Amino acid sequence: MDGILLSTYIRQLWDQGHPFAESIIMGSDRRLRATMMTDLVDALGFLPAALSTRIGAQTQRPLAVVVIGGALAIALLTRLLQPVLIYLCHRRLRLQSGQ
Repeated sequence: MDGILLSTYIRQLWDQGHPFAESIIMGSDRRLRATMMTDLVDALGFLPAALSTRIGAQTQRPLAVVVIGGALAIALLTRLLQPVLIYLCHRRLRLQSGQ
């Protein structure tokens, strides 16, 4: 969801008349706090289940570890990789269309 929201926000900024590269920078900057807080809450919410050693922890721990790892990985990939990929794909499409 973070990636979809970021892409949509960048598109909205571009439709409002901002240059494409500026839209990517502004969109990534403005959505940083919201997406990082969402991912941090997800990771922290599953932390007790990941650290639990009580009855039933054998089934909860693996799921909690996967959710925490996924939340942190998506936070990093959305912040670092997605803006670059959006820019590269847009540039390639623009070159193919002859603009």
